[in-house]
Amino acid sequence: MLGADVCCLSFKRDTVAVLGTSFMNILSLYRVTLGRTRSPHVPNNGAKIRLHQYLWLGLACFITLSACSTPPIQQGRYTSTGVAVLGVAAKNGLKSNINRNALAADFSKLLDERKAFAVIPASTVRQYLGAERVNDILNRLAENGRLESRDIQLLMSAGLPAQRIVLARLEEDYVVNLPARREPVLNRNGKVLADREKKVLATQRVTRVSATLIDLRDGSQLWNRHFRVDPVAEAASTQYLGSSFSGSLAAAFANTMVNGIRVVRYPEPPTLTLSMLSLLREISVSLPAR
Repeated sequence: MLGADVCCLSFKRDTVAVLGTSFMNILSLYRVTLGRTRSPHVPNNGAKIRLHQYLWLGLACFITLSACSTPPIQQGRYTSTGVAVLGVAAKNGLKSNINRNALAADFSKLLDERKAFAVIPASTVRQYLGAERVNDILNRLAENGRLESRDIQLLMSAGLPAQRIVLARLEEDYVVNLPARREPVLNRNGKVLADREKKVLATQRVTRVSATLIDLRDGSQLWNRHFRVDPVAEAASTQYLGSSFSGSLAAAFANTMVNGIRVVRYPEPPTLTLSMLSLLREISVSLPAR
């Protein structure tokens, strides 16, 4: 498939124009000769058959070559100065699961929205290299944390319409429950209510991603950075206080009435998907334009 695409890319618009002109000349010759065969002094059956054959042969060649001049990967859509997106991998051993294809598509879209350079999306890179080869490269990236020399050579020889290629790797992702904190409760006038307090439980997700930009002309690493986000989800409950034994009983009753008999638990952490989108957006903005 890749060889066929490269072959088709060699045809230019001028070639198609010449073929079109040649076909029109064949058609004109056909009309003139056909007129001559209609003369009562010229046998016309064999000539007509041959002319029909030549006409259909020329038409078939023109259609075939015209189709080949517009390959599946449109050559005029990208420029050689663009940035190709290889994809996103996750470090081996992490408990977190990612959707490579979805994240690669999001990464391509975020880079394209920046409008700083032409972006060759991950889907197009897969067309050039093949999905299996791309997955093999990402698997080695997940294991080793970097591209091997054979992977870089493969990317350089793939004929991608770009001078650079970017890739990302999920390096770290974990969840932690932060220490509970207590905050005062204010009334409508902004005064502190001494008989109650707010208990806040917070769950934090820490996610770190590395991004690398490689020059496809010589295989050198142009840029490498790490990005981190640590969003927090909170759950708050109001606790009533009591300064004496009877007051404590009343406070316990009040707490049950307000919060129910359930135990207040730490909230679910922010999702990994949102953290990854935030990180990919930051990478897209930070990626060097040249």
